[in-house]
Amino acid sequence: MGYNKHVTQVIMENEEKITQEQIRPYFYKKEIVVNGACIVILSVVLALLSLAFKLTGKIYSFPYQDTVLSFDSSIVVPSIVFPIVSNLALLCLNYFVKTGDQLIPSFKKLSNTICLILLYIVGILCQFVLMVLMAQVNINVHLAYFIASFIELCYFYLMIKLYLFNYVEDKRILFEVIRFALVGVLASIVDFVTCYLFQFIFLPDSWPNLAITSISVTCGFIVGVTVNYLCSIYMVFKATTEKDKSRTMLGKVMFVALSAVGLFIGIGLQALLYDVLNLDYILTFILRTIVTLFWNYFSRKYLIFR
Repeated sequence: MGYNKHVTQVIMENEEKITQEQIRPYFYKKEIVVNGACIVILSVVLALLSLAFKLTGKIYSFPYQDTVLSFDSSIVVPSIVFPIVSNLALLCLNYFVKTGDQLIPSFKKLSNTICLILLYIVGILCQFVLMVLMAQVNINVHLAYFIASFIELCYFYLMIKLYLFNYVEDKRILFEVIRFALVGVLASIVDFVTCYLFQFIFLPDSWPNLAITSISVTCGFIVGVTVNYLCSIYMVFKATTEKDKSRTMLGKVMFVALSAVGLFIGIGLQALLYDVLNLDYILTFILRTIVTLFWNYFSRKYLIFR
């Protein structure tokens, strides 16, 4: 009798927890207003602070595929220091200022805290990459600071929601899409870094260009897909990975195959938009990334992680 009573109590507690998750809103109105205002104010302040950093004229350049990316060396320090300070300010706001019914962020779950720290570092690196990309299309450097800071702060705020408010366990579609986009960015960075290292550092220049490119792209693809698969299993599609076929050999083969299709879609779009239609390289990169992101999400969602 005691055992049955305990089981019944556990079932009722689980049902209550599920009900609370279902009615728990994504965002609270006051929370959106306070954090939105904070993000805008911080972005404006950082843009104004950038006025103190004068361009030195010393240009760093590095090759990427068939183009050369360049940036002024004076943006390096503020592009790293600014997001560190602004992210800590946003974190303190959410920790010390309770906005309506929103809970206080919790650091009790060690795995979530570690993930947040790692993604915090990724966000800082991404802000620097955004600054470099905007430099290629001649956007005013102070406006670039505002845009990059705004995007990075929105990103970090979502990371706070996911890991400190524990929405990473939320099975609803919105946060699944956010987690997927995050994993896509992370895997793309790993892919890019691996490809670049093999293309310009690891492999000797005496080798044929075709061999260097083929090996570099292949290595980047393998490492990127591996990271993407592991993150998809343990982070993105957490609600389905215990009962679907993603952990089987067939699921792994399908994951690699669908990723390869996405790769070829990206190559095709790159050739069409950049080589044939002569669109700007940065615009081409953005468009092909968006298209392949849609392909990767829906193909994996409905063919593997059902």
